Formats: sequence, C-alpha cells, structure tokens
Amino acid sequence: TGSTLSFAVAAVPDPTGVTVSSSSPTTNTVSFTRTGRTGSEFAVMVVRKAGSAVDWTPTAGVGATNYANGLNTNGNIIVNNQAFGSSVTDTNLSPGTTYHYKVFSENWGYYSAGATATVTTVPSAPAVPTISAVTASNFTATWVNPGGATNYFLDVSTTNTFASYVSGYSNKAVAALSDSVTGLAANTTYFVRVRAQTSGGTSTNSPTASQLTAPAAPAEPTAASVLSTSFTINWSAVTGASSYRLDVATDSRFTSFVSGFENKTVSALTDSLTGLTAGTTYYVRVRAVNGGGTGANSPPLTVSTAASATAPTISGITAGNGTLSVAFTAGESGGKTITN
Repeated sequence: TGSTLSFAVAAVPDPTGVTVSSSSPTTNTVSFTRTGRTGSEFAVMVVRKAGSAVDWTPTAGVGATNYANGLNTNGNIIVNNQAFGSSVTDTNLSPGTTYHYKVFSENWGYYSAGATATVTTVPSAPAVPTISAVTASNFTATWVNPGGATNYFLDVSTTNTFASYVSGYSNKAVAALSDSVTGLAANTTYFVRVRAQTSGGTSTNSPTASQLTAPAAPAEPTAASVLSTSFTINWSAVTGASSYRLDVATDSRFTSFVSGFENKTVSALTDSLTGLTAGTTYYVRVRAVNGGGTGANSPPLTVSTAASATAPTISGITAGNGTLSVAFTAGESGGKTITN
C-alpha cells in the first residue's frame, strides 16, 4: 500500500533469421530463431499463403490454442501454431508453386508483427523432350514447362547412362523451352534429358529421349553409259544409310525435275535414266537416308546427253566398168562423224 509501481510494456519481438527452402516438389522447410524476454522462450506460429503475401494476423488476447493447425482463413493457412524448435516442415504442397510465409512470435495470447519469407517449390520433372529438325550435325530439343519453372538444365550424351557429355551440353542452362544441339556426328545416336528450376531448387531428370542423327552427304555421283536418251548414275555407299533419294533436273537450281526423278527412293547404289532428250544437260544429286532422317545433298553432277544421230546423205552414184561409185555426206552420232 502506498507503493508506486512502474511497468515497462514492450512489443513481442519477431523471430529472427526467418528463411524458407524447398526440399522437394511438395515440401518446404521454414527456419527461424525464436526470441523472448530473456532468451528464446517464445513459441512461434507459422502461417502460409499460396500465390500472394499472407494478409492475416492472429488476434491479440486470443490464445494460440484457439488457432488449430490447418485453420484456413481466406487462403491463409496455419502450418504450426506453437512451434518451439528452430524449423517447421510444411508438406503436401504443389510443385512449382510460390508460397509466402509469415512467422509470428507468441507470448501468452499476444503476437509479434510477423517476419516473412517466400519460396517457390521445386518443380516436377519435365516430360520427355521431343526432338525435331534432325540433320547430320544438329537437332532441336524441345520440352514443356512442368509448372512454375523459370530455367532449365540440358544434358546431351552419346551414352544412355550419361557417363560422358557432348561438349557444351553438360548441365547447360537454358531459359527457353527449346535449344539447338549442334556440332554432332552423322549417323550417331544421342541421348537427351532436361531438368526444371525454380527459386526453390532443381527438379529430378526428365525421362530420356534418344535420337539418331541423319547420315552424311554422299560424294558426287558419277555417270556411265551416256547415250542420247539415257545414262546410268552411280554413287558410293554412305555409312548407316538404308536408302537414297535421287533428284534429276534440267536446271542447276533443281526447280524443273525429270518426271519420276524428284526425291526418288533408290535402295541400290545405282539407277538408270531413260527417255531423256538428246543433246540436253541434266543435273543430278543424291541424299542418304537412315532411321534418323535424310542427309544433305551430294555435290551436283552435270551430265550432257549425246546429240541425235544423223544419217549420211547420198549426193550421187556413178556407174563404172563393173563398179558403182557412191558420193555422200557423212552423218553424225553423238557429235562424231560416221566414216563407215
């Protein structure tokens, strides 16, 4: 009685060092250091919201036991309402989704303002990549965002165990949903996989895609048995080729093809052309084909058919003593004079 009492009122301090990390596509860990009047005796309440900042706070004077774990207020979900450790694990989340957290200190029904942290969960692994635009030395790998990913990592190897990598394609960072893989060898099988990344971490590998590159271009073909209306084309085998595609045109740009000889499939290393026009220049090229696709054109061959043969012209016949003398103008065959 008659004593004067003094009281000091202080706000409940926020926990310190609040961070959040994603350890899997469905799990986050919220870490913190608890505070208190003299140490770290205050418990914490962890609240989470997907897609936007936490916009709910516990009511002063309402004890923590009145806030059940899992309580959802307009998308603000209480993950843990009386945590006394240094971290809380949040499970059953969605891959590649941004989660916002607010961590409150608790002191007998009174709460701090709350410290925040944000993370995007590790994404799911992408689906198997698709391969397109295959040539003898490159192709394009394309994949789909599994959700939430902002970056990708691409691996390309000549072994399905990825024991070694194509130069420049080991964990290559790619911001887009496709990448051109270049500098490859012809008629070679390559294996491709990709991983997705968010701010929370990197996914596991996608299923592996495999692709055989197209065969190399053949050497320049050769021509044989060139006559006025026909000739034969021959070419050398290309490693890995199962067939060939033959073009024959009357112009060097290959815009006017001989009928039946535009991208003609040939299984052998030779083909005969007939029904041609005498005294005409033809242009010939060939491509090799394997299970990966069609290779580039060979260097073009130029072949000129022989001119049409002309018969000799008799200009006179003179009778002699038991003989006849025949005068004539010699004909031509293939540009050569007929003398007999």
